[in-house]
Amino acid sequence: MTRTEGQILVKLIHRQTGTTAFDLVKELRSSWRAFWYSTTAKMFKISLRKKFDPQNVHEDYLIEDILQRAFATSRIERQESVLDYDYLTLSNKWKGSKKKK
Repeated sequence: MTRTEGQILVKLIHRQTGTTAFDLVKELRSSWRAFWYSTTAKMFKISLRKKFDPQNVHEDYLIEDILQRAFATSRIERQESVLDYDYLTLSNKWKGSKKKK
């Protein structure tokens, strides 16, 4: 898995659960393990605390766009996000806009 794929996975975990990967590890394992997993991930420039935020992060919108297209063509099974955002509103917001930093 590449660094980019790892960070996308962390964001998709947040999209599906509404909880960061760090908080899930902390809840399911322990604070100590969450600390060490986070420290190890940082060595690969991955943050387990990253949230999926397609309203404010253009990259996250692009991830959501890819997911919606895959759902529409039945390439993957539709999985609704637990986060509160409207894809059509996001599409209008980001349509024609350049990448925001």
